[in-house]
Amino acid sequence: MSKRIDMDKVEIDENLVLFFQRLYGGNFDIYSGVIKEKEWKKRLSKLFTTIGKAVQKNVRSDEIHKNRLFSIIELLKEECQLKENIDISIIEKLFYVIFDLLGGMPNYQEFSKHGIQKYKWAYRLDTERTLQYTQSNYQKSLLLLEISKNPDYMSRLKHTYNDLFLLIHEDFKGNSKGFIDWFKKEYPEIYLEIF
Repeated sequence: MSKRIDMDKVEIDENLVLFFQRLYGGNFDIYSGVIKEKEWKKRLSKLFTTIGKAVQKNVRSDEIHKNRLFSIIELLKEECQLKENIDISIIEKLFYVIFDLLGGMPNYQEFSKHGIQKYKWAYRLDTERTLQYTQSNYQKSLLLLEISKNPDYMSRLKHTYNDLFLLIHEDFKGNSKGFIDWFKKEYPEIYLEIF
């Protein structure tokens, strides 16, 4: 998290530093402690550029949807250049990005304040598009590899992360489909839980 110290300074905590390092690499130039607001805005602008690139590479949708997402991201970048307190404005626009990625921004202004949440359909955001994840065999094989580090599955697997890694790369020579078929036979219950 970041916390405003005064009009010119922002305090960065360890969790935010870790977030940026996960995103940009361990040597990314941001440290916990107090930094100037100008430096904070520069980091935020870089973050919004990265979000835009991620939307470009990962969101497969109609042009209207993508253009709306890009417009919100551009607004976020512009907000970083303003001299006033940017935190609330950025949070608001990030909410728009989140809802738009889920399918669309709800608009229930015509309903009474107390009535809309009781309807199950109120949380359906798929009137214009539906969020749907797909996975290639390669992505599935990587997920199966990752679950071997998960405490919920470690005790149920006879194979460690290293065992599975070697299986994929040496025994199956990177053949994801072959590895998945083997995993289905070896761990059918776990496979069905995951997929």
